[in-house]
Amino acid sequence: MSISVDAPPCNLCGSVRVEVSDSLRGDDIKRMWDAYEEGFSPEQLLPVTSRTEVNLFQCCNCGFRYFDPSLAGGAAFYEHLSRRPYYPAVKPEFTRAAQLAQQHSLNRVCDVGCGGGYFLDMARKNGHETFGLELNPRAAAMSRSKGHHIFADDLSAIAATRSGSFDLVTAFQVIEHVPNPVEFLELAARLVRPQGYVVVGVPNSQSIHSLAPLDPHEWPPHHLSRWRFDHLRLLGERVGLDVVEQNGEITSGSQLRDFMRLNNRMAKVLHRANQVRSPLLITIVGYMYTLLGMKHWTKPFGGGAYTAYRKPG
Repeated sequence: MSISVDAPPCNLCGSVRVEVSDSLRGDDIKRMWDAYEEGFSPEQLLPVTSRTEVNLFQCCNCGFRYFDPSLAGGAAFYEHLSRRPYYPAVKPEFTRAAQLAQQHSLNRVCDVGCGGGYFLDMARKNGHETFGLELNPRAAAMSRSKGHHIFADDLSAIAATRSGSFDLVTAFQVIEHVPNPVEFLELAARLVRPQGYVVVGVPNSQSIHSLAPLDPHEWPPHHLSRWRFDHLRLLGERVGLDVVEQNGEITSGSQLRDFMRLNNRMAKVLHRANQVRSPLLITIVGYMYTLLGMKHWTKPFGGGAYTAYRKPG
């Protein structure tokens, strides 16, 4: 890694002591998406252009890894990406958040980035009032068609008018996309009443995602940051929220193999020989992982990182 003098400050702790841990050009990212069979046009990948130097920065103070916030994808990028199934209908973090709501009688629930309303479906089935925020018109229309109240404004506008309106605010697979995660969580917390809860779920960068660092989903204009459990705790501290629960997901041997094979595909596209693993080794690792029942021991390193915060008051 090399020290970067022109990197944006760490958008978690604010330190200016930053290193570059990896780098791709914009045309590399387009080639990866082409290999993934998404076929983005240059316009859809903006603000990443073919000549953009996309650096993965690592903070020397807290270890957080992030990209230039200005490289966040726009509406055209996400509209193209959502042509295929994009929003998960079932996630372990949905179940955990629903259980939290039941346990603490959290009636009014708002899901930020609610997609097609799948978590809200679960919450309403449990008897909660359901609200959501979704900027993708197609996904928002799907959620409304199910009877959920969906806001079309951005989070700052909702927080200005709905402060303290909810018992639980959730954000599943959202903060890794936003330019300023601290501000995002501050706004989400503003929506919650005192002693209410905020729940987030993100990809866990210490999990199977670490086996596929060249997954195009992990680079701008899609993801802008990579998260660990300790960084989620630090995020809560920055906003003044108390962490009440953290949990991971179970990872299967087939998922292990899929991520390593994906990285092989992308490494070959980029001619990164040092990233290519033996296909035989991948098969053996996945088989032994399943045979030894490792999924029961590696839950903290599963693909998703779930964190529930409580607002003081």
